[in-house]
Amino acid sequence: MSKGNKIENDRIMEHVRYKQTYCDKFFELNNSIMIFIEPKTGAIMDANASACSFYQYDYEQIIKLKSVILMYFLLKKLLWK
Repeated sequence: MSKGNKIENDRIMEHVRYKQTYCDKFFELNNSIMIFIEPKTGAIMDANASACSFYQYDYEQIIKLKSVILMYFLLKKLLWK
Protein backbone atom coordinates (compact mmCIF):
# COMPACT_ATOMS: atom_id res chain seq x y z
CA MET A 1 0.00 0.00 0.00
CA SER A 2 1.40 3.38 -0.94
CA LYS A 3 1.74 6.17 1.61
CA GLY A 4 -1.09 8.12 -0.06
CA ASN A 5 -3.41 5.11 0.06
CA LYS A 6 -2.56 4.50 3.73
CA ILE A 7 -3.36 8.11 4.62
CA GLU A 8 -6.67 7.88 2.74
CA ASN A 9 -7.45 4.54 4.39
CA ASP A 10 -6.69 5.98 7.84
CA ARG A 11 -8.95 8.96 7.12
CA ILE A 12 -11.79 6.67 6.05
CA MET A 13 -11.39 4.45 9.12
CA GLU A 14 -11.46 7.48 11.41
CA HIS A 15 -14.68 8.63 9.74
CA VAL A 16 -16.20 5.15 10.19
CA ARG A 17 -15.27 5.17 13.91
CA TYR A 18 -16.85 8.62 14.30
CA LYS A 19 -20.07 7.49 12.60
CA GLN A 20 -20.22 4.33 14.73
CA THR A 21 -19.80 6.35 17.93
CA TYR A 22 -22.49 8.80 16.77
CA CYS A 23 -24.93 5.99 15.95
CA ASP A 24 -24.21 4.21 19.25
CA LYS A 25 -24.89 7.38 21.24
CA PHE A 26 -28.01 8.17 19.20
CA PHE A 27 -29.36 4.69 19.97
CA GLU A 28 -28.41 4.68 23.66
CA LEU A 29 -29.59 8.19 24.53
CA ASN A 30 -32.72 8.38 22.39
CA ASN A 31 -36.02 8.76 24.26
CA SER A 32 -37.80 6.67 21.63
CA ILE A 33 -38.18 2.94 22.14
CA MET A 34 -35.47 1.35 19.99
CA ILE A 35 -34.75 -2.35 19.56
CA PHE A 36 -32.46 -4.15 17.12
CA ILE A 37 -33.99 -7.44 16.02
CA GLU A 38 -32.22 -10.19 14.06
CA PRO A 39 -34.71 -10.70 11.21
CA LYS A 40 -34.13 -14.40 10.59
CA THR A 41 -34.57 -15.53 14.19
CA GLY A 42 -36.51 -12.70 15.82
CA ALA A 43 -33.84 -12.51 18.52
CA ILE A 44 -33.44 -9.15 20.22
CA MET A 45 -29.85 -8.09 19.64
CA ASP A 46 -29.94 -4.75 21.46
CA ALA A 47 -32.38 -2.43 23.21
CA ASN A 48 -32.04 1.07 24.55
CA ALA A 49 -33.05 2.28 28.01
CA SER A 50 -36.40 3.57 26.76
CA ALA A 51 -37.31 0.12 25.46
CA CYS A 52 -36.27 -1.52 28.72
CA SER A 53 -38.36 0.96 30.70
CA PHE A 54 -41.40 0.60 28.44
CA TYR A 55 -41.40 -3.20 28.49
CA GLN A 56 -40.35 -3.26 32.17
CA TYR A 57 -37.31 -5.50 31.68
CA ASP A 58 -33.71 -4.80 32.50
CA TYR A 59 -31.22 -4.97 29.64
CA GLU A 60 -29.96 -8.47 30.42
CA GLN A 61 -33.53 -9.81 30.45
CA ILE A 62 -34.75 -8.09 27.30
CA ILE A 63 -31.92 -9.29 25.06
CA LYS A 64 -32.75 -12.89 25.99
CA LEU A 65 -36.30 -12.53 24.61
CA LYS A 66 -37.66 -13.02 21.12
CA SER A 67 -39.40 -10.08 19.46
CA VAL A 68 -42.68 -11.99 19.28
CA ILE A 69 -42.84 -11.99 23.10
CA LEU A 70 -42.49 -8.20 23.18
CA MET A 71 -45.23 -7.86 20.58
CA TYR A 72 -47.50 -9.97 22.80
CA PHE A 73 -46.81 -7.73 25.80
CA LEU A 74 -47.36 -4.62 23.70
CA LEU A 75 -50.75 -5.86 22.44
CA LYS A 76 -51.71 -6.91 25.95
CA LYS A 77 -50.80 -3.45 27.24
CA LEU A 78 -52.80 -1.72 24.50
CA LEU A 79 -55.88 -3.93 24.51
CA TRP A 80 -56.26 -4.71 28.22
CA LYS A 81 -55.40 -1.45 29.95
